[in-house]
Amino acid sequence: MKQELEYNEKGITLYANPLCIPPPEIAALGTEAILSYFEQPYAPLNEAKVILVGEGACGKTSLIKAMLGETFDPHEDQTHGVRIRREPIKINKENVTIHFWDFGGQEIMHATHQFFLSKRSVYVLVLDSRKDEKAEYWLKRIQSFGGDSPVIVVLNKIDQHPSFRVNEQFLQEKYPFIQDFFRLSCKTAEGLERFREKLWSEVWDLPMREAHLPDKWHGAKRAFEEMEEDYISYEQFREKCRAQDITEEKEQNILLEYLNDLGIVLHYEKLRLHDTQVLNPLWLTNGVYRIINSPIVSEQDGRFSIHQLNDIINDPRYQPENPKAEQNIQQYQAPKRRPRYPENKLFFIAQMMRQFELCFPFDEKQEQYIVPDLLPVPQNTLSFAPDEKVIRFVVEYPEFLPDTVFPRLMVRLHQYLMEERQWRNGMVLQENVLFQSRANVVVDKEARKIQLQLAGERRR
Repeated sequence: MKQELEYNEKGITLYANPLCIPPPEIAALGTEAILSYFEQPYAPLNEAKVILVGEGACGKTSLIKAMLGETFDPHEDQTHGVRIRREPIKINKENVTIHFWDFGGQEIMHATHQFFLSKRSVYVLVLDSRKDEKAEYWLKRIQSFGGDSPVIVVLNKIDQHPSFRVNEQFLQEKYPFIQDFFRLSCKTAEGLERFREKLWSEVWDLPMREAHLPDKWHGAKRAFEEMEEDYISYEQFREKCRAQDITEEKEQNILLEYLNDLGIVLHYEKLRLHDTQVLNPLWLTNGVYRIINSPIVSEQDGRFSIHQLNDIINDPRYQPENPKAEQNIQQYQAPKRRPRYPENKLFFIAQMMRQFELCFPFDEKQEQYIVPDLLPVPQNTLSFAPDEKVIRFVVEYPEFLPDTVFPRLMVRLHQYLMEERQWRNGMVLQENVLFQSRANVVVDKEARKIQLQLAGERRR
């Protein structure tokens, strides 16, 4: 890497320097911040976030257990939402804490993964040898949210399908962030040791892991980890920082970025008005899960009002007095705690769903919402007059059409939806001002196509 030097009265300025100490974020604050950094004790973070993604029942949880030397369970419960484990691992004779994030593979919950996918992490894509896996679907999601984070691809369960292969050269050329491919079996441990060595190596090389942070930042991190609240306000976050002598707002914001990437304090800048920093990821996923699986929303064909959120999220099924409550609440492994949802935080969960294109408002007051994935199935296309000129065209997805494409398209175009003309696999659009046109938009998942019919004054 090329470095450039610039001399001036106050010192030497280096450009494009692969700086490790102090962390680049602190160096970017200027000379005073750098001098202050070196005037206080600091230590390597020695922590990293490892994110496992893949289809449901592909073996992500079993892979974590196998890496940690735990007994293989052929009847392992399927993960719903996300499970988190924080484990100390000895790498190169040093103790490194790894935050394992194990995401459930249920299609309808894939969009909630976006809440937590972060840069400065190591990703493990687990493919199931028994299925026709969609490797590129997951690689594109990682590319969107993980930046240039390293990815290891695991071809799992080869004891059941020894001939399972993917086109490694093609994928590695198309997605250069892929570090390696491993064929293994959690049941027989074949290939496991080589994979483990590679994963530990990627964790060790992660810039996030080797970042040297001030001791007071380490103290603040521990303070947030020990909190039992599901969420805190931004002012509460600042108070905790001040208690550790982190008083400058710029410094607090850099710390918040580190904590967010580790998954300790989740911060959503676009939703800052809701003043909610999430400490318990399950609090968020459970809230969304309860909306998506609500009988109320189902009976209303995928619609709900913000005035119904308390009845939906705080459904009696999830309350302590219900003997089956524990079965209805997703388990959270580090630490275990029961999420609580006061009324003043329910709208934040709905806005998270909106932010990540899981739902959209359909009234002027923005009090009524639609979840596209829960709309009725029966088609309700618009019939055009026999003499009407109609343009027809098709958008094809030769390799794979992700199930999330059409619902997100509906969310983005919701202002043009014709009333009562949307269903799970289609919608009717109408624009009466500029184009004065109408359109049927229908997705054919099996054929991997989106078909459009347009009619009107300016249909082109």
